[in-house]
Amino acid sequence: MANDRPTNLGDIDPAATDVATAPTQRRTKRAVQPMPALLEPWAVKAKARMSARPASPGLMLERRGPNDFVPVSPHDNDEVWQLQIHDAFGTRSPSTVRVFIEQLRTLCGQSWDEQDHAWRPSETELTAALNFVNSVQPRNEAEAGLAAQMLAVHFMTMRLSAEALRTSDARTASVAGKLARTYAMQMDTLQRARGKGRSTRQHITVRHEKHIHSHQHQHVAAWGCAPPPSVPRATGEHHVERIEHRAAHDGGSAPLPGPDTGGAVVPLAGRRRKAGL
Repeated sequence: MANDRPTNLGDIDPAATDVATAPTQRRTKRAVQPMPALLEPWAVKAKARMSARPASPGLMLERRGPNDFVPVSPHDNDEVWQLQIHDAFGTRSPSTVRVFIEQLRTLCGQSWDEQDHAWRPSETELTAALNFVNSVQPRNEAEAGLAAQMLAVHFMTMRLSAEALRTSDARTASVAGKLARTYAMQMDTLQRARGKGRSTRQHITVRHEKHIHSHQHQHVAAWGCAPPPSVPRATGEHHVERIEHRAAHDGGSAPLPGPDTGGAVVPLAGRRRKAGL
């Protein structure tokens, strides 16, 4: 992609640099229909929105040498134009303005100048590039540089996309897709720098859960019968009542004797309890 590619976008018309203040008449040889009445209320609102947008600086290029061009104002108030240009790049430095305009000029195509019989930068493309940066409303030179990079990525994306559609080349289409993602990342970077980026909020909810574990002995498997509803399903001192219930169910047999009356029916074998067995 050559930067000096020919383009049919030639010099701008100073009287038509801002459509909100100097609307142009559509020129065509084809018959046109009257504007639908439905567009009349919409046109009033659209004009109000357009008037509220930032004023377009615009510029023209004066040739000072074979490849030397100086930007000048498209209207007769140079002081106001200087304010517009500096505000568009978020700076008060004339040197910064000249550098930015020259960098933008290298991104644009060229048009044939019949008067000079030579190629010259397209003022139309350069004005569009300037308005692109101005639409970002950079607050400083750093944001103006990011806006200029976004413009470069946009130009490359559009040119590669057109090339991919014309040639159906998969590699070119892939590069164009990566450039589109880069543009989205740049836009997100600009929003984050201004504190408007997407933020992730994590909500943590703490709940207190109470678990109640109910343990029940398998009396049917262990003793051959289930405990009656009146018998508590607990451990410890209630084992005596459960065993007596089983003995009555089996025929009235008494529990095994033992010297310990504290609740242990069958004492464990030990040095002190051997006599009880």
